[in-house]
Amino acid sequence: MKISVIIPGWNREVYFVDAIESVLDQKIDPEHTLEIIVVVDENPSDCCGEVAERYLPRVKVVKQANNGASASRNCGMTHATGDFFAFLDSDDFWHPDKIQVQVDYLLEETDIGVVFTHEVGFEGAPPRSILMATSPDPETVRPAANVSSFLGRAGVWEAAGPLDESLSVGEFIDWYGRVETAGIRSRMIEQPLVYRRAHDSNQSRLQKSLKSDYLKTLQQHLRRRRELDDAG
Repeated sequence: MKISVIIPGWNREVYFVDAIESVLDQKIDPEHTLEIIVVVDENPSDCCGEVAERYLPRVKVVKQANNGASASRNCGMTHATGDFFAFLDSDDFWHPDKIQVQVDYLLEETDIGVVFTHEVGFEGAPPRSILMATSPDPETVRPAANVSSFLGRAGVWEAAGPLDESLSVGEFIDWYGRVETAGIRSRMIEQPLVYRRAHDSNQSRLQKSLKSDYLKTLQQHLRRRRELDDAG
């Protein structure tokens, strides 16, 4: 059983190592394999490509023009060959048990196509080793139906199609809306297996595009709902 992991990265080399190494550190059963695809900016001034190449051949490095996270994830999926697939933002990282727990769940629950986990929210750049060795504050733990906690069957991508590259915020929400309207069932695992970082750059990106892109996402989701109701 192969699991493809797509990590887009640009201008965040300070966090990128944590993201990549948290995937390399996954504790998976011997019959499973990880395919790690890192999509980086082809511009040599961005250091993420250099960081990713340190991990060759354990990761596959794909370079393209930086057209946003959706374009990077879509590009990564064109190279993916796994039975399952997952995404990880370059400023987040995973608990070592994350992939195995999710794969075990999907292998047992064959009618479920997508599984999420809870996450631990944190700020800044504390050492990953310290965070992993410390029990999280319960107030920082929350359900996470987002891109870094997601794992799905390969057929889910075929059913929902690629991410909308016109959206800079809410792109995963829009995509997951298509997953739902395709009738694919999902579940939330109540274990905090994702560490999600808050920092100035992701907050400024969110505030800049929040209103327009989230409104567009909501409109698209409602339109699909109406089309599904009309078809029924």
